[in-house]
Amino acid sequence: AQLRHPVVFFGERALLPVPFEVRPIIVAAGDYLYVGRGNSAEVSVYDLHGKLTRIVRWDTQRAPLSSADRDRYEQTRMQLDSLIGAGTTNRVQPLNVFALPTSKPVYSDLLVDDQGYMWVRRYPDNDEMYERGFGPILGDREAQWWVFNPSGRLLGAATTPPRCVVSM
Repeated sequence: AQLRHPVVFFGERALLPVPFEVRPIIVAAGDYLYVGRGNSAEVSVYDLHGKLTRIVRWDTQRAPLSSADRDRYEQTRMQLDSLIGAGTTNRVQPLNVFALPTSKPVYSDLLVDDQGYMWVRRYPDNDEMYERGFGPILGDREAQWWVFNPSGRLLGAATTPPRCVVSM
């Protein structure tokens, strides 16, 4: 599976994410390593010795990849191409060059705060790949998060406003 596609920006080669990809997410926090892929509602937690201490799971399913998702990708791709204009020698690829999945990832980001609460960002209704890489120039939408206590129990959901950057 191809996880990145090459593009040349202003004479420099860059690798952009493939649309709707499932990508590994690894977060070190405190004495633990949190590992997820976004392909299922699951995060594995390891201690400093590499021993699996728990698996956090919650009840949700992958959403199907819709025509609206494909349209949003194409609009964002064209916006990015016009934004960087003549700076590219190799345009951002259209969807038809990729082998797309039939569903979107469950989540796209994972954060752990200083008290051990885990924040898992729900994969957005439309592909966020360029908004994630290039910021709010291309997108302006809320983010939905599942929040878990340090023992892995789901506490509920939280929504952050557009252009809000959550960091731990």
